[in-house]
Amino acid sequence: MVGSKGNNNFGGKRNRTRDSKNLSTQKKEMDSQQKDNKNIENIIHSYYTRSFSFGFKKFYIDLYNFEDGKVMKLSEVFGDKQRISIHVPVNALEMLIQKLDIFNDYHNDTQSNHESLQQTIVFKGQRFALLYGSNDKGPIVIISQVSKMAGTHAQIKINPNNLPKFIKELTETLDDINPENITRNTIHYPCSGIVECKNEPKTFFIDPVVRENEKCIRISQLKLRESSIMMNTNIHIPFEDLNEFRDSLIQVIEELNNFKP
Repeated sequence: MVGSKGNNNFGGKRNRTRDSKNLSTQKKEMDSQQKDNKNIENIIHSYYTRSFSFGFKKFYIDLYNFEDGKVMKLSEVFGDKQRISIHVPVNALEMLIQKLDIFNDYHNDTQSNHESLQQTIVFKGQRFALLYGSNDKGPIVIISQVSKMAGTHAQIKINPNNLPKFIKELTETLDDINPENITRNTIHYPCSGIVECKNEPKTFFIDPVVRENEKCIRISQLKLRESSIMMNTNIHIPFEDLNEFRDSLIQVIEELNNFKP
């Protein structure tokens, strides 16, 4: 009888263990389902989309409505479903079209020697570098979204012969957008500065960085090549040290101007 009672107790413990595991599994499944539902709620779908092709290369335009404004996602799809995307604020779309018009005129100029040509766009901290260059296949236009992190960027590449159609697609996209919904009442963000070197293929971006517990200036060097745009270096100067940095820089410039080798 004692042995039978002990076996019954053991069976009860085993059942309780099994029930505990079942409850744990059910809890994990419920947590996973709640997480999936939350992710679905947080997904932001594009409210406008269009696509167009150049040979084997396909482009997609998607517009998204975020809290801080509308954004155009421009994606280039090629090869085995490889995709590269850049994100352009809708308010900067007209500037992008104007820069591409410059490249189109430059490409069609029969009097030009078609050396590398650079254009830049800075809009509320978003930085874009545009390059008319060449690679082993011939002339090429690159639209690069310059990341705030050193060494990273996303590039869209276009054959200059396809620029008229590309510009047409962007222009029609801009025309389709309701102008009343483009501008948002956002907090004014300090302007960025651009320095394009005269005798070297380099560009410097001087950007204000304003975060919750930080205010500084970020200086980025962008080095251009014939067929690519490469981000080199970022330096950050704290806001409280800017005056000293400025005074030291002015002093060095004055001494360099007066220097006679």
